[in-house]
Order: sequence, then structure tokens, then C-alpha cells
Amino acid sequence: MSRNASSQVVLFGGKGGVGKTTCASATALKLAQQGSKTLLVSTDPAHSTSDIFDTSLGDEPTAINNNLHGVEIVPKERFNRRYSEKLQGILERANDFGLDIGEGDLTDVTADGLIPGTDELAVIDVFAEYVGNSTWDTVVFDTAPTGHTLRVLQLPDVAGTALSKAAKLKSGIDSVTSAASRVFGGGGESSESGLNISDDIATAQSQIETVAEIIEDAERTRFNIVTHAEDMAIAETKRLYQELHDAQVPVGYIIANKVRIDINEDCHHCVAQQQQQLALLEEFERDIGVSTHRIPATPEMSDIERVQAIAEDIPLAAKPSR
Repeated sequence: MSRNASSQVVLFGGKGGVGKTTCASATALKLAQQGSKTLLVSTDPAHSTSDIFDTSLGDEPTAINNNLHGVEIVPKERFNRRYSEKLQGILERANDFGLDIGEGDLTDVTADGLIPGTDELAVIDVFAEYVGNSTWDTVVFDTAPTGHTLRVLQLPDVAGTALSKAAKLKSGIDSVTSAASRVFGGGGESSESGLNISDDIATAQSQIETVAEIIEDAERTRFNIVTHAEDMAIAETKRLYQELHDAQVPVGYIIANKVRIDINEDCHHCVAQQQQQLALLEEFERDIGVSTHRIPATPEMSDIERVQAIAEDIPLAAKPSR
């Protein structure tokens, strides 16, 4: 596969515990085996990718095997490392200038209490860094459970909260320092000194716009939903499917994981469970008008064996539904 300035993007989402990491890992492995330079990114707090591949992954891409690299991101830590010191400096300087900034505002932008949107800003930062260059043919995202994923998809509204607060504080400081400079003949210290927050705000705003465009681009992006054939998982899958459509995100496959496909007919419990699962999936497919890709339950396999087995037949592309 030739190198492009525009990586293909495959996202996996769904209820916690349904096997998103397994399916994302299998997809990334299959892509790599087919010659695609692939990066597997985990933003799920569980971070089991390292365990699956028996490789220590961190917040920088690490080789797993030929053509496949992995990275595990802790959004809160990434935000704190890149932004919180600068934002805290702005808030402290605002207090020095007598602006009405309470103690709660300070803890809002430190590790003790992140304001709404900072977690999403960190994910946007990761997305823009790895998708927006020619290093990777495909970037596969193993996302956090449904609620967090939906917040990330609402990028302009959610992440913008953090930016608007920082911009408002900086504007207030700029007004004070400008007045001080006029009164004291240049004695006012620039709010940019050592902080460079204007560049950070502009960069983040640009990233939000770029990432939103990529996520909605049916030529580049597929969002695969992973579920179990059980009532709660199916209900959450319906909700996520509808949310994705409302957000204009291209949906690729809906993957039903751990379905009782090959069973011992003499096992009455197995037969009953299979019938229940199939009935749920058939009703689900009728309700939303799409078919599911079904992955058999293989309890006897290890994690890596299961990933390798799933990689053999997991679908890689689909005409997206909108």
C-alpha cells in the first residue's frame, strides 16, 4: 500500500466488556499482515492491548510486529503533560492581577479536577497527531466505552468548553497587562511570557475542525460497533448506532462477539443460549435494517490465539451507512 498524506481510520466502540479491544486488535493485525502500515491506538482506560500482544505499550508508538505498531493513551495524563501547567500559570497570573478567579478555577485545570472537554481535547490531540501525517496507512482506534466515545464525537461543543475558558482568561489578562503598560510606560508583563497559550488554543481549535471533518468523511473513516447478543448490550448498541447517524459518522460493521455458533447439540443449555442469542440478533437486525458480523465464542483460546483466529475473517471495509 502506498504512503498517503491521509490515513484511513477505523474506530471501534461499544459497551464496556464486549470485546472492542479484541476486535480492534484483530483488525489491526489483519491490515498489517496485508502490508498496511498500521497503528493501533487504545484510548480505553482498561488498556488490555499490551496484554493481548504481550508487549509493553506506552504513549509513543511501539513495534508489535511487521507493519504493526501500538500505543496506549491515558487522556488525562496527556492533557496534564501538555496543557495543565500553562493553564494553571494563566490562572495564577490572573489572580495576581486581581481578576475574579476562584480556587475552583485553578483545580479545574489541574490533575485534581479537569474541566469538561479536557479529556476529549487529549483524544483530539492524539487523533490529529497520528491520522494527519503520512507515517501510517491505517490508524485503528480502540475507544473507551460508549458514553466517552459519544462525547468525543461531539467535538466542537464538548472540547470547546476547555478552549473557551482558557481564551476568556487570557483575554482578561491581556486587558490588564495592556492597561498596565499604558500607565507605567511598558511596565506590564506580557501574558505570553513563558506560556504561549495563544498558539495552543489556535492549534487545538484547528485540530477540532480537522478531526471532525475526518470522522465524518466516508472515504476515510469507518466506525465499527462491537456488541454481545444480550439485552443490555443490544440496547446500548441501538443507542450508539442512532447517535452515530445523528452525528453523520459513517458506520461500517456491527460485530456481534462471542456468539454460540458451533455447539454440542446434546448440551441443552448451549442450545437454549444459542436460540436466545440468534433471536436477539435477528430482532436487532430487523429493527435497524442492517446485518451483523458474528464472531463465534471460543472460550478455550488464549487472547492472542483468539485475535489471530478473528483476524482470519473479520471484515475490513464496508459501504458506510449514514
